[in-house]
Amino acid sequence: MGNVNGNSSKEDSEAFRHELKRKQWGSNQISRDREVWLKLCAAPSGRNIYTIHLKKWTDDPDQLESNHISMDIPRTLPQLRNDDEMSEEEVVKHHSQLARVLGALMSTKVSFTAGDSSQGLVRYRGGSSFIASFLLMVGNHDEEFAYALMVHAVSRFPAMMPGTVDYSTMIQQHMSQIDEMIRTEFPRIHYAFDEMGVQCSQLYFGTYACLMFCHRSIPFDFTLWCWDQFMGTNSALTAAVILVSLLGTCEKLVINTKNYGGISIATLLSVVDKSKFHTKYSNLVRKYITGVVTAVV
Repeated sequence: MGNVNGNSSKEDSEAFRHELKRKQWGSNQISRDREVWLKLCAAPSGRNIYTIHLKKWTDDPDQLESNHISMDIPRTLPQLRNDDEMSEEEVVKHHSQLARVLGALMSTKVSFTAGDSSQGLVRYRGGSSFIASFLLMVGNHDEEFAYALMVHAVSRFPAMMPGTVDYSTMIQQHMSQIDEMIRTEFPRIHYAFDEMGVQCSQLYFGTYACLMFCHRSIPFDFTLWCWDQFMGTNSALTAAVILVSLLGTCEKLVINTKNYGGISIATLLSVVDKSKFHTKYSNLVRKYITGVVTAVV
């Protein structure tokens, strides 16, 4: 999977929109959605690709990366549905799968931007195990599925797992766009953040761009919906648009909080008006995500 770049045609994107039809977050058709996701990230169907990269890692692991992964995995809580719980034995098995998926990823060369021929090995960043954990849960513990989507995600979110290529220009561009987006669309929020001493551009890192940060404090169905948007628009800025839309929909809460630590995604979701959110989100996608005609809502 050394040349996964996640490109998808307009026809694929339109088919995706017709397939999902999620007007609100939540769906009972996860198994079908998995196949659509794999198609959109142009993942090869052969399972040998994952096996090959896993063997590379097993035979010659990068000790520094291995140590990072080993320290992070025990802290990773599986992203569960419907308040399900895992037994201790199941958690141990889940963590073993995480170690294999992340290890194989460390041995994979990835194109870090769409249409860019330059490639590099990804390097582990703390917290990324939550993303692999979520994908394992969605994929019914299918390691190949989680690996394929992790490669796609890494190519779109270089801040999630930096590589050996220079991605600083892209990161700075995203941060600048996020700051300008909030300044233009929601100036009162921009001012409130200034008062709290928080730069809006930092939201890109502070939440792993919202979309990528999968944790049990965030409803599983909302995380699924976020991934729908990510796969459908195929843009790293989609995550920022989701977060900015949430902030804008809950503007009064945000400007009255006076405490950045109290503005969590879970808090916003607990009070958000879904209809208003989707309207704001659709408008921002059309305005800021190039090449997207309509939002997936």
